[in-house]
Amino acid sequence: MSQLNMISAAKAKEMLDKGEAVLIDIREPDETSREKIKGSELHPLSSFDPAQVKGNKDKVAIYHCAGGKRVIGAQDKICQTDFKALYNMEDGIMGWKSAGFETEKNVKMPISIQRQVQIGAGLTVILGSVLGMLFSPLWIILSIAAGLGLVYAGITEVCFLTIFLKPMPWNKVFFENEDSKAECDSKKSSCCG
Repeated sequence: MSQLNMISAAKAKEMLDKGEAVLIDIREPDETSREKIKGSELHPLSSFDPAQVKGNKDKVAIYHCAGGKRVIGAQDKICQTDFKALYNMEDGIMGWKSAGFETEKNVKMPISIQRQVQIGAGLTVILGSVLGMLFSPLWIILSIAAGLGLVYAGITEVCFLTIFLKPMPWNKVFFENEDSKAECDSKKSSCCG
């Protein structure tokens, strides 16, 4: 089993430009639909299977996520992939952008569900607190509910706010495409490119 080492965005770009490396993104499709590094391969952490990652003993694999933490958390699985060497790009795509390197952006896509949940939960806590201070202490229940919802989601991996946000009109663009691709894959046809 290989060891996962750290690599800077600058060194990663240098190796990629020379054709010495493969860049593997383990973020989720709703994150990569909005922004990704050109040429990266998507292998989402939620369904990551080392056997599905096509190894290459002549190249190194550089894994990245948003900030580098998910790669570290998935180290045991990642180290089962078959490459010359394995790297975690420091600070993920954020480090890539901080180093001044470009990404492919599609601003027509919604922000990731994770960010929408964070914004929604944060606003709910603020709203409950403000309403509780100004009108009635009972409004604090709103803040408590948001906190309990986040704790429940962390324990069970079931987030009711995600379930609520997914069918919203601004998210249909992404999730309808994802559903049609899944349907297409299940029919083994080439209709979706």
